[in-house]
Amino acid sequence: MLGDFWFEDGTIILRTNSLAAPSGPKTKLYRVHKSVLAANSTFFAQLFSGETNFDRASERYDDLPVMDVFDADEEVVAFLTALYLPAIFSAVPGQAAQPSFLLPYMSKLQMDALRLAMKYDAGPVHARITQFFRKTWPLTLAEWDNNGHRDWNAELHGVRKVFPAQTIRCASDSDIPDILPPAYYAFSVIRRLRHSTRVRTDVLVLNDPERAILRPDEVARVDEGTKAIVRRMSVLAKPTFFVDDIIQARPRTISCSRRRHAASPSSDLWPSPIMWPCLDLLPAEWNGRLASLPRRHDPLAYMLRAAKMYEMQAVSPLSLEPSALCAPCAAALAVWIRTQRAALWEALPSIFGLPAGVKSAVGTGE
Repeated sequence: MLGDFWFEDGTIILRTNSLAAPSGPKTKLYRVHKSVLAANSTFFAQLFSGETNFDRASERYDDLPVMDVFDADEEVVAFLTALYLPAIFSAVPGQAAQPSFLLPYMSKLQMDALRLAMKYDAGPVHARITQFFRKTWPLTLAEWDNNGHRDWNAELHGVRKVFPAQTIRCASDSDIPDILPPAYYAFSVIRRLRHSTRVRTDVLVLNDPERAILRPDEVARVDEGTKAIVRRMSVLAKPTFFVDDIIQARPRTISCSRRRHAASPSSDLWPSPIMWPCLDLLPAEWNGRLASLPRRHDPLAYMLRAAKMYEMQAVSPLSLEPSALCAPCAAALAVWIRTQRAALWEALPSIFGLPAGVKSAVGTGE
């Protein structure tokens, strides 16, 4: 049976055997070019040179030498796709060079192509797909904020651009460690959102086909990492944590505009409603904005929205309302939230138990 890649000017026949076919073993033939294989793979370049030249092969088809490859047919197709249609592996999802109908299949293609790229020492293929991943996955917090990864509801309703389980598998197998932290976080977010109506927020359930892609230790990383994020957010959700953090800051970082007392920042009156009038407003602010952090499937996105809200409040007439934080306090709270958010991003490698040396970069802000 002829395969998807059959070029009339091809110079070699690749033959695969699908032993697991329901109706028995099936053979597929691919007529391709030795020059293309050799140009992209050290293995094939050596194989097609000197005394191992396949032109003298005893078995021939259509007057061309036949080479048996003992790989799954879909892996061979993915590998040939990477060789003959490189633009598919070069474009970021959604761009014109990559047809939208291919998006659901991209991660499977990448996984299969990478597997054979490593087996046959195909450096250009490995580099191309690695670059694809680094374009697709943000390496800094700033890139994450500017990326489309936050539209999780669209992900769950079939408009998928992100395949974190497949990305974890490819990145682990192909030594692309810098994309592992965001991939693990994205996988955790999608799983929590998917199961949020059926399980407690600190329990991760893996019961769909994506589970089969990951190794048991990777499943455990997602599970434990999700619980660690919930615990971390539970601490941040307490208003006393922010107050204690500010208390420990030297010099004092709060200049509440409602303060009328003349005591110095080192006074024993700090902190108190006398030195910090907005202190009494914090519990209500927290209950309305941040108390739900542990239940949020995407704390990075939720904290960003909260920070932006307080930044707007710092320059808004709302800061003059009796029930609202004053402008300096709102600005200080926004800075604190962004600091905690950056700390969460930087901690993702340790949260998910990734090997030493894997780091998350914060990058520049907006």
